[in-house]
Amino acid sequence: MDVILLMSAVAVVGLVGLVATLWVGFSKANKEGDPNYEHKTGRKLTRLTLLYIVTMVIAIAAFVILLNR
Repeated sequence: MDVILLMSAVAVVGLVGLVATLWVGFSKANKEGDPNYEHKTGRKLTRLTLLYIVTMVIAIAAFVILLNR
C-alpha cells in the first residue's frame, strides 16, 4: 500500500478523534446531566485537545520526513 495513503488515513482518524472528543466535551446532554460538568472537565478537555494537536504535528512531521527520504 502507498505510504501517502496510509499517512492520510492516520491523519483522518486523528481528526475524527479530535472532533469526536470536542463534540462529547461540549455536548449539551453532559452539561444538563451534571451541572458541575464544566468545572470537572475543563482542564481535562484542554489537555486532551492539546494531546491531539501534538500528536497530529508529530504525524505530519513523520509524513514529511518519510516523503523526503
